[in-house]
Amino acid sequence: MAVRSTAPAASGLSSSTALIVALFRAFTDACAPGARVSARTLAQWSYEFEFAIFNGGGMDHLAVIAGGALLLEGRATGLPEIGSRVEFPSDWAIVVVDSDTRKDTSDHIRSVREQLAVGDRRLAQYLVRADVASAAVWEAIRGHDLAGLGAAMSNAHAAMRDLQGMSTPLLEELREVALHSVGLPLKLSGAGGGGALVGVCQVSDQEAMVRDLRHALRRGHTTARVIPTRAAEGLAPEIAEEQRAGRTGRVAANADGVSGSY
Repeated sequence: MAVRSTAPAASGLSSSTALIVALFRAFTDACAPGARVSARTLAQWSYEFEFAIFNGGGMDHLAVIAGGALLLEGRATGLPEIGSRVEFPSDWAIVVVDSDTRKDTSDHIRSVREQLAVGDRRLAQYLVRADVASAAVWEAIRGHDLAGLGAAMSNAHAAMRDLQGMSTPLLEELREVALHSVGLPLKLSGAGGGGALVGVCQVSDQEAMVRDLRHALRRGHTTARVIPTRAAEGLAPEIAEEQRAGRTGRVAANADGVSGSY
């Protein structure tokens, strides 16, 4: 099997998760061609495989499989719940700025779990700010508000930087260049410590923005790459409806024997 990708490795862009999901899809289709494994099972198996190696969460797996834009309800362990899914606006494009530094999250996940265990105040503050930013991002996408999306992404980045130490001086420099040269707000991707930054612009502006940003970066950041791309459609968008249907069934089952509101 040969795999080719233009996505930079170890940059927080979930390229390893995409590869794992693709391999599980290919292997299960080859082993059971007449009975395709469901998208939900594919997500679960891919998550468990990667969790055993990196101890990470499952939001990347759901994003790769479902595509579009997802509103996720986080969990301490296991796959998150998909609260809702919408198509990413077709007239919006993605700009990735690869810092040419590998993300370093070797201690981050362990540190967060330790913070969670002791009720760390800064982690609690981060969770509040991240929830607010996520809600703002979701409303901006649903309302087709590109300026609102950029502001919400900037707020999310600030929370990741200030309360969890995920950014680096180089990433901050790249953000400043992008904002001042082409007016593009950027947010770090993944758990930081290096890697890539991501921004969203109008499709009609993408070509000129990429050209001008590349030119601006030549003056001091010659190894950084600007990569134009689009939002993916997803491997199996129906997983969002499948997961919501499963959650509704669980709630109904709980309600049979427990009084209260659900």
